[in-house]
Amino acid sequence: MKKLLMFLIVSIFLISFVSAVETSYTIVNDVVLVEHDLGSVNNLELRIPYDSRTIEVNVAYDLEEFGEYKIVKINSGENVVVKYITESMIDKSAGDFYFIAKNYIGEQNVFLTLPDSAILVEKGLVFPDVDEINSDGRS
Repeated sequence: MKKLLMFLIVSIFLISFVSAVETSYTIVNDVVLVEHDLGSVNNLELRIPYDSRTIEVNVAYDLEEFGEYKIVKINSGENVVVKYITESMIDKSAGDFYFIAKNYIGEQNVFLTLPDSAILVEKGLVFPDVDEINSDGRS
């Protein structure tokens, strides 16, 4: 019984890592290429920026447009991936360049690819605090 209980605890722990949502942001010139790898979904309503274009979803979906945002509605699907392009996540203020992504999904693994010439000037620029930040070390 003890082994079965331990097996179930370990299985649930590992499944939580497998089912985590992954989001990739790739900045190219003045646009951001966004890819949400959502895994299995049921009755999902994904809020995306108002200026999203070239929206690609690998399952059947409906798109509703509101003034400030759009909603991608998916009834159900396995290995669901949503991709789009947006400019609204980039803010150029006072000579600085800011990447701003609002999280409407909840906990997720985020991958951000900056342009080759970009560098992170200071530590602590990521808000809110994250568990881990890694770099490929090129910049």
